[in-house]
Amino acid sequence: MEEQEILSALVLATSAAHRARGLLCADPNGDAMLLVPCHDIHTVGMGHRLDVAFVDRAGQVIEAHRAVGPLRRLRNARAEAVVERFASCEPWFRPGDRIGLACMSAAISEEHHEEGRPKAADRRPS
Repeated sequence: MEEQEILSALVLATSAAHRARGLLCADPNGDAMLLVPCHDIHTVGMGHRLDVAFVDRAGQVIEAHRAVGPLRRLRNARAEAVVERFASCEPWFRPGDRIGLACMSAAISEEHHEEGRPKAADRRPS
């Protein structure tokens, strides 16, 4: 099957403070965020709805949500990471999709280091 680019850029959030803040203070027109490690998010204080995808260690989307409203908490114990963006009409991930990063090795090696910016996330139908 043909790969479809869903996101052109991601902000990598690996520190506890950056993951806790998530998109709370971000520009609604900005990039999506990859929170690593992460299996639990909330939308307390959010002024905009979010699209959320829980991803396992192999990069497979195991749960996806669209337009999650405020005061919500989402968890998936099997997730190693979460991709979130401000809700959009653009395509979004579905369970079973695979996420590939142009800088995947950088994302893994920086898991406990400073934050970086992988180039792209592609949806690869499984």
